[in-house]
Amino acid sequence: MNQEFTSSSNQQQDQQEPTITTNQSNDTNNNANNNNLPTINPQGYPNSINLKPIIREKGLGSLQNIPDEGLIEYIFPFLTIQELCLLSSISRTFLVLSEDDRLWRQFTFNYFEGNFQYEISWKFTFVKTCFENLQNNLNDLNSLQNSLQNVKFKNLKKNTFTNYTSTLYTKWSRSNFEMNQFDLPYSHIEKIPVERLTFEEFTNNYNKIQKPVIITNLINNWKAFKEWQINNFLDKYGNVEFKTDQMVNHFFPHFSEIYKNYLKDKKEGNDLQKYDHVRRQHNLKMKFKNYFKYMKENKDENPIYIFDSKFGEKDERLLNEYEIPFYFKEDFFELCLPKEDRPLFRWLVIGPARSGTQWHMDPYLTTAWNALICGRKRWLFYPMNHVSEDLEEAIEEMKSEEQAIISERLKSEKEHKMKLLKEGKLDNLNEDEFEIKDKNKPIPSYIPCSEPIQWLTDEYYEAINSGRRPWECVQYPGELIFVPSGWWHMVLNLDDTVAVTQNLCDSSNVHMVYCDLIKRDPKLAKLLRRGLAGLGKLDLIKSYMSEEEIQDALQNPTVVNKN
Repeated sequence: MNQEFTSSSNQQQDQQEPTITTNQSNDTNNNANNNNLPTINPQGYPNSINLKPIIREKGLGSLQNIPDEGLIEYIFPFLTIQELCLLSSISRTFLVLSEDDRLWRQFTFNYFEGNFQYEISWKFTFVKTCFENLQNNLNDLNSLQNSLQNVKFKNLKKNTFTNYTSTLYTKWSRSNFEMNQFDLPYSHIEKIPVERLTFEEFTNNYNKIQKPVIITNLINNWKAFKEWQINNFLDKYGNVEFKTDQMVNHFFPHFSEIYKNYLKDKKEGNDLQKYDHVRRQHNLKMKFKNYFKYMKENKDENPIYIFDSKFGEKDERLLNEYEIPFYFKEDFFELCLPKEDRPLFRWLVIGPARSGTQWHMDPYLTTAWNALICGRKRWLFYPMNHVSEDLEEAIEEMKSEEQAIISERLKSEKEHKMKLLKEGKLDNLNEDEFEIKDKNKPIPSYIPCSEPIQWLTDEYYEAINSGRRPWECVQYPGELIFVPSGWWHMVLNLDDTVAVTQNLCDSSNVHMVYCDLIKRDPKLAKLLRRGLAGLGKLDLIKSYMSEEEIQDALQNPTVVNKN
């Protein structure tokens, strides 16, 4: 959508390619005849707003041939904050593009991590937080004073979308969707009250055949069902810091001050160890009281999502307020693996409307259950070998890439342990823990694809038209959904939601888990088969093992936890 309001006297000037200067705004020059612009009342605001024209070609000059997405994704990240602010003063077109929330959101993460309170927009949040910290005499932010002197504070107030290109319109429109339109009047997934589903029925009718199901009335007696309602959770856990799905990356935008200093030191051959703490990305962490404010005020197309696997270690009260349902008590990862080797298995999941998770499969082909305390979740499912065409292509591309990532990880781990062995910090090195004998490509647990709200407004309809509609359902408060091994799934939150989820490896899926482990983690595969031998359960995976693996398990049975 590219709406322009211009008078006929401007049409000839619109065709001329202007020279970009910082002395005046090219896209507002010679608009004396634009006094008769239409009055627009967006979204029913009581006071009419006179909109001046934003003419892209004039505002961008010789850059007009580059799509907006190209400018935002590939050019702006190479600018410093000061340069970005200067750019915004060239024209109203550059002002609009340079205020893209994705860029200023990353600036906010990098400078303040989780120590900010979201307000109005990400640019406003960044500037406000910066000046608050300057007033608190944080000397490391003094260098930003000059960078921010050109910020147009009058443009930081909350505005509705007025008129611009399809890139910005699409982003704005998704950020303002009425989420009730994503609710469903039907469900492809069965819903069964816990009173009508015994353990044996669940095992035979769903778990063994890997079929998803929603169980109702199962969690209503949990303490969490009351204590984890949003406002109650804020009162009780407001000062607890939780991990989110967003990353702090000090090397992005690409010409950040830290990155420029890093390149300079690298070129001069200086010691780079001082950059170790910023060279790797890490997850953004926020206190829940700050996240709550963001949750209520944000207009992000893809909001920040709390996804914390260590919530129980941060506050043990959280673990005492829910319990593992009786359908899921058996877990061979807990029984067979030492605590330090057990993969991540439980998560506290909190997110506002529009947040969610892309298409993925649970790690190591484990099964999962997800108990929803408040809000609504839209779920989409595909069986392992029947997906939409866009996902089919992405999965095939990702298989080889994931195999290379696994090989590189094992190589790095081996080098690290060899170093520890030489330093006398390790007694021995087991070569078989770094050798993958199964050369078949593992199924990637993650595939690069659109975010949920984008997929549901684009690729979703292509999937339906090609006869590859996913299974769908909406999960409501108090419901628990069972996600079987090997199912691709995507989740979109329709409201502010709080949930807890756990992954497990049991008698119904341990053969699938083992087959995945031997392709990606030989050490865990060895620990699992030896643990199963110790429990007398080796027959569950025996037909999927080589003779060498069977002998290893029988000769080295272990028992970690029989309870």
